[in-house]
Amino acid sequence: MLLSFELLHKQLTIIFKEKFMNKNRELATVILNEFEQLLNEKDITIPSDDREDIGEDAARLCGKEYYNLLDVIENILNKNK
Repeated sequence: MLLSFELLHKQLTIIFKEKFMNKNRELATVILNEFEQLLNEKDITIPSDDREDIGEDAARLCGKEYYNLLDVIENILNKNK
């Protein structure tokens, strides 16, 4: 019986962490969208090598720079749970 409880506990922990991490990813996206609005208001475009592939009309923050910043914000949120 104890083994079953331990297995259930591990599974619930994994489910909780995944749900928590997804919420942090969503929150990181919201934060990044707010930053993107500020860049737009100030007419600032972050340079990116990916812009050539995406096009000059891409968002103010795009490509690797967008996803790197998204990951950094998510990591900060995950550390401060």
